[in-house]
Amino acid sequence: MNRILPTLLSGALAAAALLPAQTGPLVGFASDGAANSALLRQRLCEPPNETCTNALPAPSLAWAGGAALDTFRNVLWHTEGTRIYGVQLAGCDRDCVVPIASALGGRSVAGGLTFDAETQRLYHVESIPGMGGIVGYDLFPSLGCPQAARRCTFTLPTTRHTSGAIALDKGRDLFFVATSVFGIPGGAQNRILIVRRDDPNCGTPCLIPVPDCGRLPLEAITAMTYDACDDRIYISDGRRTLVCVVRINPTSGCPTLIAESCCAATDSQNRTWHGFDKQTIEPRQLGGGCLPARTCPSCPVPPRLNPIGLPQVGNPNFGFRIEEGPVGSTGFVLVNFGGCQSFQFGCGILYTGLPAAIALGPMPIAGGGPCSGMADFQLPIPENFALCNLLLCVQGAMVCPAGGIGLTNAQVVPLGS
Repeated sequence: MNRILPTLLSGALAAAALLPAQTGPLVGFASDGAANSALLRQRLCEPPNETCTNALPAPSLAWAGGAALDTFRNVLWHTEGTRIYGVQLAGCDRDCVVPIASALGGRSVAGGLTFDAETQRLYHVESIPGMGGIVGYDLFPSLGCPQAARRCTFTLPTTRHTSGAIALDKGRDLFFVATSVFGIPGGAQNRILIVRRDDPNCGTPCLIPVPDCGRLPLEAITAMTYDACDDRIYISDGRRTLVCVVRINPTSGCPTLIAESCCAATDSQNRTWHGFDKQTIEPRQLGGGCLPARTCPSCPVPPRLNPIGLPQVGNPNFGFRIEEGPVGSTGFVLVNFGGCQSFQFGCGILYTGLPAAIALGPMPIAGGGPCSGMADFQLPIPENFALCNLLLCVQGAMVCPAGGIGLTNAQVVPLGS
């Protein structure tokens, strides 16, 4: 696998600048005034849609609650302040639930979550009035549930401020920590503290203002996420979401936020955000699979190709799985840069084109029955944000023992953050 990565990276960098920017939806944790909670998905400036209903109860404190997307497991981790709960976005099955590992003691509640796919680390921000803390959790597959790995604390701007959200800028290695005065309409005094992730003491070198959302300031901030691909931060008071471009002040070295848009955030049930994350655009299936009748086994279901995880820049565990393949055959996954094309090839359509395709494999297609074969192919995505908005066309192929070549469907794969 490592042999093809230099080729993949150089080809990707050459092609990335030619593709239009793409943006995915927000996905997060919300509840209404009656404390009915759910996981929602929202394309910016459109009404949110319900994704899963088996969420934690609504937070009991206004600044508690948060959400972060684990792109390897496709799990949305969320908190109501005292527990962290993972829900599989495909099927809404429960993944794991653990109590928070507090840095400040029993009175503190978690106010936000953020996740780093490359290091497999989840972070929460917590607070009591006047004090904040950040706790990091390791999430390697061998560990199962999140396990606390680091803690640090810091002072908030005043003894009335608490923290309702956190976001991670991986490129600059900075945490954005939202801090507000809750419970005073029009008096939130929103500020964002900048914390260097590599600082074990959680020093706060910058305190930056939050622009108005339209003509009015946001109320106290409850949700926030950063998109490295477009260098924008999404900030919400639960009812409105402000999008800001991030720029670095050359004199102070601190980020500056430039307001770009402001949109309503609530759905038809008046549920408001407690935390959200930006979801990478999911791969889109194209066409279907086939097996040649004379030189491959006759199977009731054509072979198919599905992604493993989400195609986020920096996701080392991204890949593809061939399923329902003929057992005993040899599998490959073909990768091409740019959009898919259409070529008649053998029993079906080849979407990647052979001259420019990179082949992952070979891998044996193994399984218990003649047509239940599977094989996994790793395609780790480097943490290089020049890859943002690159489009891949990916398709599986199988060489049967008798020499026939079968094909899967293709996947159109946009890379995002």
